[in-house]
Amino acid sequence: MIEGDESLAGLLRQILEAEGHAIHDERDLAAAKRAMAEVEYEVVIIDTDLEDRGFDLPRLARAVRPFGGVVALTSSRQTSDRIAVLDAGADDCLMKPISVQELCARLRALGRRLGHPARAVLRVADLQLDRLERRVKRRGRAIELTPKEFALLEFLMCNPGAPLPRAAILQHVWNFGLEANTNLVDVYINYLRKKIDDTFGPKLIQTVRGVGYQVAGV
Repeated sequence: MIEGDESLAGLLRQILEAEGHAIHDERDLAAAKRAMAEVEYEVVIIDTDLEDRGFDLPRLARAVRPFGGVVALTSSRQTSDRIAVLDAGADDCLMKPISVQELCARLRALGRRLGHPARAVLRVADLQLDRLERRVKRRGRAIELTPKEFALLEFLMCNPGAPLPRAAILQHVWNFGLEANTNLVDVYINYLRKKIDDTFGPKLIQTVRGVGYQVAGV
């Protein structure tokens, strides 16, 4: 999510997370482009009021991540402006002040069009994560996870085989910036390993030296 209004971004994050979405938000385009280049997001929500060239943001998002969804938020009341946003590559465009309930409904509809329901259940090797039921199983056996453990595992499984930097994990799961000095990621990775790997084996959660962590089938 690229939203310049901090209060609106916080509200959107709170409600979308309650809907079961994992959210990664940025305040500027440069940071968002770096994040999109590193992680496969299903939908990018863009504030077209972020800068003077705001109506070009959907086109820039498409250049970095061509196959995901793009939803634009705009304060413009001009039909021509909203058409320009859609022509630039946005799948949908909502006017501010937005109805968060409507945004959630639009995201569900976009997910159906893009085929995302097929990814409601994530699988890596014999590990399965159901994003709708919020359940995790390995070899058919249920694994109890805390909400943060679930969010961390979901983020890893959305990017199987891709090394995820600690900073990206912190931002995505805890909404901490790059300046955060914490070992939260390492602590929670250890929690996951005890539940996912140590009990079952072989090890699916792998350390990538100098980068961070990944989940990969063995």
